[in-house]
Amino acid sequence: MPKVELTPEEKIAQRHAERDVVPSLLASREWRDKVSPALRLRSFFSARVHSAKVLQSARDYVTDYLSQAREPKHGGLKAQGRTEFVAQMRQLVASEGLGRLDPKTGRINEPIDNTDLQDLRSIARLELIFDTATESANEFAYWQSGNDSDVLDAFPAQRFIRVRPVKVPRPYHAANENAVRRKDDLAFWLDMNRDFEVPWGPWGYNSGMGVEDVSRAEAEELGLIQPGETVRPPDALFNKELAASTRSLDADILAMLKVDLGSRAVLGADGYLRPQPEFLQKDLPLPAAPSPPLPLEEPKTTVKPTPQELLQELGLLDKVDWTVEDLQKIGDRLREINRHDLRAEDYIKHLAKPHFQEMSS
Repeated sequence: MPKVELTPEEKIAQRHAERDVVPSLLASREWRDKVSPALRLRSFFSARVHSAKVLQSARDYVTDYLSQAREPKHGGLKAQGRTEFVAQMRQLVASEGLGRLDPKTGRINEPIDNTDLQDLRSIARLELIFDTATESANEFAYWQSGNDSDVLDAFPAQRFIRVRPVKVPRPYHAANENAVRRKDDLAFWLDMNRDFEVPWGPWGYNSGMGVEDVSRAEAEELGLIQPGETVRPPDALFNKELAASTRSLDADILAMLKVDLGSRAVLGADGYLRPQPEFLQKDLPLPAAPSPPLPLEEPKTTVKPTPQELLQELGLLDKVDWTVEDLQKIGDRLREINRHDLRAEDYIKHLAKPHFQEMSS
C-alpha cells in the first residue's frame, strides 16, 4: 500500500489530535511546576477545566481548524476560526454548568465579565485557549522544519523579535528583544519560554514574541558560528533535556495527577511524573496518515455504582492507607463506566485526604 503523504496542515493537525484530553482541577502554575514538559506536550488541558466533554470538543474543533477539514455534504470548512470557536464553546460551557463561582453563594457568577481569564465562559479565556492551541501547533511545526539539516546549515541562528505589542511585556523578553542566538542554544530559548518550558513558541501566554531565521553569513559575522561549523540538531538535544529534568511533587497534587493521567504517566524515583516509554517517542514523529478525531462519548444507560459500591468493588472501602496505585484504580474505573459526574478529584478531597495525611505524617 503506498504511503500517504500528508500536507503541512494535516501534519500540524495530526500532532494536535494525538494529544490526550486530560480533565483536571489543577491551575496553570501547578501544571507547569508539577508535570514534566514531555508529558504536557502530549496532553490537551486547560487550567481548572475538569470536563472531558468541553476539552475534547475544544481539541477536536482546533484539529478541524488546523487541518482545514471540510464538511462532506457541502464542502464548506468545518471550523471557521476563533469567533465561531468562542461562540460554540461558550454554549457548551454554559450547558455543562461551568464558570466562575461566587465564593459567598457558591453559585455561578452572573453576568459574565468577558475580560476575566479565570472564567471559562468569558471571551478572553476562550480566545486564549484557541490562540494558545493553534499557535503552539504552528510554532512547533515551524521549529521542527527549522531542524532540517539543510535549513540548519543555511540558517543556524534565529532572532528573538516582538511580533505584536502587549500591555505589560515580560521583563526578560523586553531585555532580549532582537537578541540573536544559535538554534542549539537551548539554555537561552528555554529561558525565554518560562511558561511552557519548550524552545519554540508561543513564548508564554499573550507574550507577543516570535522568532525569525538568521542566515549563516550574519551568524558568522556576529561570531556565533565558525565557517564550516555544523549546528547540532536542537530537537535531539531537547529530547535529552526532557529526560533529564527533575522536580519534586506534593503528595496530594501527585495523587490528582496520577489519577488524571492514568497509564500515560509513570512516577520516577526522583518524584517526577514523566510519560510512559511508549508515549515518549524520539523526535516526536508523525504517523503516515491522520486518524479521525475521537467521537464524544455518549453517556451509558447502565446502572452507575455509588461511591461506596465502587470502593467495595475495588476492595478499598475498608482499606486504611490508600496508595497512588489505589487512586489510579479509582480513576480508571470511573472512566470505564463514564462516571464523569464523579471525578477522581472528589474522591481525593472527600475520601482520600485523611489517608494521605497519615502517609505524609
